[in-house]
Amino acid sequence: MKRTITLVGVVCFLCLGAATALACGDKLLFLSRIYRHHGAAGNIVAVYARPHSLLENASAQELSKAFHENGYHLLFVSNDHDLAMALQSHAADAVVADIADTAGIVQPAAAAGILVIPVINKDDPASVASAKRFVAVVKSPAKAGKFLDALDKAFESKEAHQDHTKVQPVNSAFQSK
Repeated sequence: MKRTITLVGVVCFLCLGAATALACGDKLLFLSRIYRHHGAAGNIVAVYARPHSLLENASAQELSKAFHENGYHLLFVSNDHDLAMALQSHAADAVVADIADTAGIVQPAAAAGILVIPVINKDDPASVASAKRFVAVVKSPAKAGKFLDALDKAFESKEAHQDHTKVQPVNSAFQSK
């Protein structure tokens, strides 16, 4: 009798959970955020929010709260000097910047092993075309969730690349010593 009641309870729980999950895709995205990318926890993300860029209002977008809830630490940078200091000191694991600013960021960031995620105007074909060389892109205007999606994609790509480079060639295992 106890098994039957337990089984009915489990079936009801699963059915109610499935009905809620089917009601809206946003709930599934939220559940995936709970699980996803725990390896990025504690990563510092610099947001280059210089005046007259696509990110000039980034601090007003409640990014800080959303990033903190997902385990990222946010560093707002508003001028070239502070950005250069963040890159040189390896204070950030990723930089989010306007696509117009990435030309001066990509090389120093790559040398420091820092990811660059551009923000593009989705209505500008030139910026859309130039953003194709990046692993992850944020299309402006965007809510915090889109920034988090791009960060997760970039960090996952970086981890996959690092895992791939750690693999030794098969023939090196058979070389005589």
